[in-house]
Amino acid sequence: MVDIVGVGDEWDGCSQMRDVVRESGIMMVRPMGNQWCEPNRTNCINNQAALVPLLHRMRDEGEPFKLPILEDLKKEVGVLFHRMTVQVKEKEVYTTAVELKKLLSFIKRKAHRMECTKERYIQTTCYKITLQYIQVRNEVQLSCFGFECIRLISVQVPKSCR
Repeated sequence: MVDIVGVGDEWDGCSQMRDVVRESGIMMVRPMGNQWCEPNRTNCINNQAALVPLLHRMRDEGEPFKLPILEDLKKEVGVLFHRMTVQVKEKEVYTTAVELKKLLSFIKRKAHRMECTKERYIQTTCYKITLQYIQVRNEVQLSCFGFECIRLISVQVPKSCR
């Protein structure tokens, strides 16, 4: 079980997270017109302020990388809203916790399988990140230098680097 006690305080201390909550009244950055934050690369990057503290805790727990329990996520999301004195319904707290868990699951799955999308970054970045990832895969497989695992997912990895 991943211990995420205190993540709500970390989120409260993050200016980017506080700005999102103040502007929209919700914690997650959702695509325009969507009620949900679907688990995909774009949404992971847009919500990295919420995900990075959780990824670090997952990494620190050791292998196998376990996802946080939904009840713990709900509690920490509630802490953030309470500290910012934002009134939300219990349904919004639950929805946010589920979205976080789905995004974390997406990152974990992609990092574990070393899957890539068809999108490309600059070729030199591809080689650099891929080689670094392979060198430390066993040590920090999940977070891979903070949030670089999301960037790695978007790169077509040359066969010579796999």
